[in-house]
Amino acid sequence: MECAQMLNKIKILLHKIAQPGYTMDNHYADSLINKFINCPDSDSMFTIIPLMPDLLADSLLNMKSCHNSVQVFLIRTLGVLSRTELYFAKILSKRGDKLYEFFNELDNNAMNPSLRVAYMEVALSLVTHISGLNWIWETELWKKIMNVNIPSTVFVSRLLYKFSSDFLWKLNDMGYEAHIVVVVEFLCKPIQEFDLLNIVSYTMDNEMGEKICKLLEPTINIILSVMNRKDRFHKPNLILNVILNDCFSLTKAYVIYEKIRRDDLTLLLSKLIFYLTLLRVFQTKPTGPEIIYYEDDFRELKIVHCNILQHLLQKKKVTVAIDFCYMCNVVWSNVCGDLQLNDESKGRKVEAHNQMLILCLVPLVVHVHYNDGRCIADESIEDFVCLLLNKSCEHIIRMAYMLRDTIMEMDTLMLIRQCIRRLTCFKGHLKDEQANIVFRALFFVLRSYDPTQIGECIKSSEDFAESEQKVIVMTYVMDTVLSLLKNYNINWKESLEVICLNTLIHNILMKRSNLSCKVIVIIILIRFLFIVLDFP
Repeated sequence: MECAQMLNKIKILLHKIAQPGYTMDNHYADSLINKFINCPDSDSMFTIIPLMPDLLADSLLNMKSCHNSVQVFLIRTLGVLSRTELYFAKILSKRGDKLYEFFNELDNNAMNPSLRVAYMEVALSLVTHISGLNWIWETELWKKIMNVNIPSTVFVSRLLYKFSSDFLWKLNDMGYEAHIVVVVEFLCKPIQEFDLLNIVSYTMDNEMGEKICKLLEPTINIILSVMNRKDRFHKPNLILNVILNDCFSLTKAYVIYEKIRRDDLTLLLSKLIFYLTLLRVFQTKPTGPEIIYYEDDFRELKIVHCNILQHLLQKKKVTVAIDFCYMCNVVWSNVCGDLQLNDESKGRKVEAHNQMLILCLVPLVVHVHYNDGRCIADESIEDFVCLLLNKSCEHIIRMAYMLRDTIMEMDTLMLIRQCIRRLTCFKGHLKDEQANIVFRALFFVLRSYDPTQIGECIKSSEDFAESEQKVIVMTYVMDTVLSLLKNYNINWKESLEVICLNTLIHNILMKRSNLSCKVIVIIILIRFLFIVLDFP
């Protein structure tokens, strides 16, 4: 009886919204869609879903005359039903021509962004099963969906990248190598069509640069989305071989990288080049139970890493260089995890992730160790710098000094704010050893806010008035320290400074008058952790 009543209500709803001029409330429409998505098998609503394809197919017939809110609701419902191959087959048998007509308008610039998001949700549902995959391929609707030239919102772009990745990996799982080549060639067409001679020979003006950026940005994001599958990276497969060998030219990427001016695209290209170089290592030497990696296996990656950083620093793009360092850490963590490299010349293990992490901490060290270009004598900081240098290889040390010299010419406070914000991206990407290194660097930054001590000198009250920028930096430091204490084993054996943390934050709490409510709450939480976790 309950099922019959519910089915009758849905029939009434579909009939009501089909009336001309009817507008749906977005909140209630989303709630009903979520009900369809999340209902368990035991829910009575689930038992009526098998009847929904027929009802929805009839509603799609006159959908074009409905209000945009109604169209979005119907297409999102189609996306929910299309997750089941049988339901999609039912709708396709009755309204296949209409579906093709709807999707054929995806590259229409006039389409409402909300409606385009709904269609992308349907496309993502279709690539989960063979019937949907084959229909998208045979009708060539994937070209409409992956048309990167249409203007789109952030939400549409994210769904586009996800669809492209899922679509290609599904083709990979099915062994459709020829299909993969066609799709990747379609994606890389903007890059392949560039005239290298013109790009190299002539200075790129702003108009030309913007045109190239507009064409390249979606393509690069799609390729990065495809490669951002850490479980697929370590063994040869069809997609990555096609991207690396057949369709994508690293030479063109380097040429464009040298000429491009926009910082965001420079960072994207840097990430792509780094990813492709790392990919080549694992495609040449796939991971296996008896496979041992040596430093020489990653020699090309070191060179690429060093050259990119040097290029960015020479052009004074310090913020891009810092973002690149953080990105390399995340990529290495995702792809390589705890991989240790054997150093044949010295007979020891090399922790590559530690070395990449060190560059991210250089701005913090510069901020606390230098004042107006002069080195501040502080034994604890000097010991920490020696620790970082001992964990570094030659090219990392060289880049660290080059980064230091460039940073000292800039406003370090602004860079510190950026660095600490980026540290939040490391959650889940650090081991305890690395977390302790990060904690020590942050402690020295936080210590510079202690209003009672600099060595043995008491600060005067006039020094307490800090700029808004400094207060924001202190808030970020506090927040990150709290996150490290909660998620990692920060202990006195690796970070002796943790013993002084309780006293330090007590001084800040009691002596500073310009603390925000957020900082006060964070201090209370840190002190509470000291009690709960039994810190010394």
